Amino acid sequence: MAALVFVSCGQATEEERQTAAEVKEWLENEGYDVFVALETQSLSDINSGTIRHLRRSDYYLFIDFPRERIHPDDLQSSTGLQRRGSLFSHQELALAYLLEFPEAVFLKHEDVELRGIAQFQMANASTFSEYNEVLSKVEDQVKKHNWSPNYSRQLVAFKDDWTESFVTYHDHTGSMEQRVYFVHIENRRNDTAAFNAIVRLRSIEDTEGNIIDSPDLNDLKWSGQSGYSRTIRPRDRESFDALALSIDPQSKVFLHSAADVTRTPIITVPRDYTLHYQVLSDRFPLLDVKVQVHFTGDANTTTCQLIQN
Repeated sequence: MAALVFVSCGQATEEERQTAAEVKEWLENEGYDVFVALETQSLSDINSGTIRHLRRSDYYLFIDFPRERIHPDDLQSSTGLQRRGSLFSHQELALAYLLEFPEAVFLKHEDVELRGIAQFQMANASTFSEYNEVLSKVEDQVKKHNWSPNYSRQLVAFKDDWTESFVTYHDHTGSMEQRVYFVHIENRRNDTAAFNAIVRLRSIEDTEGNIIDSPDLNDLKWSGQSGYSRTIRPRDRESFDALALSIDPQSKVFLHSAADVTRTPIITVPRDYTLHYQVLSDRFPLLDVKVQVHFTGDANTTTCQLIQN
């Protein structure tokens, strides 16, 4: 999933709308998903659109276009700037401040007077005088702040590992000697816990591109826990049991799932596979996790690798 950029800028004139469209097109060509906030009038629009998209976004881009002149008696600085910025955009700026976006990019027209929270958030904002300068300045700032379309501040699969040795696994279906492979999931948000996080194996793909639904679509177990649902706290991580290899002369691949039936293997034929997992949690986008499995039929020589998007 590509990083989602929330673009906050006024769109009161044709010039502003055209500039926003150019910025959106460039970001999409760079591999990002882009949401350009529209100026809304109702509280329900803000709740259902603006706040929801801000929470889902990975990066924040703020472009402050000039509005009407400020009365000379109302000036509060010695800079000589005499226009206010967009009220709608500044509302989004305040919300974005609470969500703590990393490496946010700020641009403003040279005539805009910084007030309120903008005095602190935009102290080092890049300035422009003409609309046709905006796109090149966005390009420079995005590169300067090292943005990446592969970045996410949501849930991320960032590491995989094996149990150090063969273990005896016990659950409601019985016990089995196994070697367990697990994947770590990190919550990169600073403000929100991932409540009720659950994982399932969605499908299995072979080397010829054939995809079948997982024989077991039940929730998988979180490593070292007795349950199949987990809270991942802000800036914290948890791991789930992605698969287990039985210790047999002819090893097989099993899942540690909530299914209340006798365990049956999901893979028995030695070859390469790609396993597609899904991680679902309250208020977080769906996370797709892919694992490449080189299954040899031997628990000692089978290898797995987390595929980083």
